[in-house]
Amino acid sequence: MTAEERLPDDVIQFILNANSSILGTVYEASEYFGAPFPFRGKPSRWKPGFLRVKPSDGRTIVLPDYSGDRTMTSLRNIEVTPLAPLSIISFDSGDILYITGRAKNIHGDEARVIMPLQNLLAEIYVMGYTFVRDAFPARKAPGVSPQPSLAHDPPLRCLAKEVPTQFFFFFPAKCKRQPN
Repeated sequence: MTAEERLPDDVIQFILNANSSILGTVYEASEYFGAPFPFRGKPSRWKPGFLRVKPSDGRTIVLPDYSGDRTMTSLRNIEVTPLAPLSIISFDSGDILYITGRAKNIHGDEARVIMPLQNLLAEIYVMGYTFVRDAFPARKAPGVSPQPSLAHDPPLRCLAKEVPTQFFFFFPAKCKRQPN
C-alpha cells in the first residue's frame, strides 16, 4: 500500500465484523541472546467489533489488550520487533484477510485518548494485505456460535472517535463512527 492509501470499505467492514483473529509477532533477539525466535501467534475469539479501524487514516487497526490466559508474549515481542502479521478468518463465509503491518504498543493516557477506559492497546499500521474470498473450506453450522460462550467475552471497546450504538447491560455492543 502507498502511504496515501486507505483500506477499501469492504475490507474495513470485514475487520469490524470479525470475531476471530490470529496475531503473529516476531522476537528478534540481540546478538547477546543468540538467534532470533520464530514467529509466534495465537488465535483469539471475541465478539464482532473487538478489532477497530481508525477512521482518520482508514488503515490503522486498533487491538485492545485482552489479557486472556496471560500466556501471550505478543506485546513484549512488538516492543522489541515492531512487525505484526494479522490473519482474520470468517467462519461464516470462509473469507480470509491476511495483513502485514508495523505494530506499536500504546499505554496509559495516550491509549485512553484513542480508546477511552483502555490502558493498553496495540496499533497495527497496515502496510499490505491480501483478501481471499472463500479460502477456508470449513464453515460453522447455522445458529452455532464459534465460541463456547459470549458470557466470558470482555466488553467491546469503542474508539474515542466512535459512539456506542447498542448496549449489552452497561457495555457497548456496537460502535459507530461519529459524523465529522
